[in-house]
Amino acid sequence: MLALPREERRAMRRVLRSSDDRPVPTREMRREMYTDVLNALRATPFQPERLEDAVRMQTDASVSVQSAVKAEWLRIVASMSDEARTDYAMAVEDVLKRGPKRR
Repeated sequence: MLALPREERRAMRRVLRSSDDRPVPTREMRREMYTDVLNALRATPFQPERLEDAVRMQTDASVSVQSAVKAEWLRIVASMSDEARTDYAMAVEDVLKRGPKRR
């Protein structure tokens, strides 16, 4: 997503949120995953396996999102003309040189 125009980034997020696979966990799902981690940390007796399972769920969700983002990004880049892709490469290079814009 680095250096993509704002409209492309927004469209990308819309596609990810509307996916039937739902790779982007909802706010409620993320909150539940954090609650599971907290409960595992506070449990007495402590069960490392329970914590490991809770953290694995968070990791799996992150990997799922990253995979979906990568696939959508590749689709966008593949649809670019040679000129647009060259311009995009220069924009990525600029971001890498100066760092991302601050909000």
